[in-house]
Amino acid sequence: MKNEIWIQTEERCTAYFHDEQQVLKLFFNTRGGFNYSEKTYGVIDFSPELKGIVMNRFPSYKIGIVKEINDGLRNLFEVQ
Repeated sequence: MKNEIWIQTEERCTAYFHDEQQVLKLFFNTRGGFNYSEKTYGVIDFSPELKGIVMNRFPSYKIGIVKEINDGLRNLFEVQ
């Protein structure tokens, strides 16, 4: 990833990275501790195993964008 941008507010610090296919946001508290990350990408970068699970459950669904949220312990996927 490239194109690094850091933004600090009173509530948090956010780092943005992006390239042609993905956007990554890292969120930190005001003391620099990691809160969570948010990664957005297209279906081509979606895990084949997870894509298979979605398509088996919803066969007519067309996956366009995937948002992956990670808090350091677990991943949550939003599929659009």
